[in-house]
Amino acid sequence: MGRKARRHGALPWARGWRNRSRMTWLVILGTVTTLIGLAGLFVCIRRAAALRREKDQDKVKRQLQGLVALNMGSVGVAGMGLALVIVGLLL
Repeated sequence: MGRKARRHGALPWARGWRNRSRMTWLVILGTVTTLIGLAGLFVCIRRAAALRREKDQDKVKRQLQGLVALNMGSVGVAGMGLALVIVGLLL
C-alpha cells in the first residue's frame, strides 16, 4: 500500500501520444516500415502467381524481371524497418 498508483494507468503506452519517447517513435516507425515492405512482398507473390497462368514465355520473362526489382526493394524496406525496431528497442 506504500506505493503510489500510476496516474495514467498500468500500461506504459497509456501515457498519451505527446509523452512518448523518441525511441518509442522509432519502434513505431520501424513497424510501419516493415509492414510496408511485407505488403510489397505480398504484391510480388500475387503477381507471380498470376504469371503462372500466362502462355507467352517472353512476356512472362519481362514481367518477372520487373518483379525481381520490386521483390528486392520490398525485402530492403522490410529489413530497414526491422533494423529501426531493433535500434529503438536497444536504445
